[in-house]
Amino acid sequence: MIATNIEVISHIRNRYLDLFNELSNEQLNRVPAGFNNNILWNLGHLLVTDELMFYKAAGKPSNLDEAFMARFRRGTKPEGVLSDEDTALIKQELAAALPRVTELYKAGHFDGYTPVTLSNGLLINDLGGALAFSAYHHGLHSAAIGNLKKALL
Repeated sequence: MIATNIEVISHIRNRYLDLFNELSNEQLNRVPAGFNNNILWNLGHLLVTDELMFYKAAGKPSNLDEAFMARFRRGTKPEGVLSDEDTALIKQELAAALPRVTELYKAGHFDGYTPVTLSNGLLINDLGGALAFSAYHHGLHSAAIGNLKKALL
């Protein structure tokens, strides 16, 4: 099941990476009328949520710094335009984060996972559960990102 969820997330993330070729940084940063956030916020939020569920719950250090993570946590919204450097970091992490998790999982890095209860009451017991939720979460944001893209074009 872990491999299936990784495939699903990888497929969705590859579609997200295409956005960097299809849209300008200005478009990725724009919050269209009637929306509360933008495409980059959605992508950053997915990365941060995964970092928290994969690494923090396993008692491991995050690959993203705390200032970056604070900007995309649940309940936040875009605060100004992201720099080209932040945009590049999001793109880089979308490509690198999941292969890194896969390799670390194979090496037993996530064996000490502490169960986490999400705000919706769902209990995540291990990395497999975190990956299953991540696939679902990516799907939710895929719809939101698709709506944002339509509003931009």
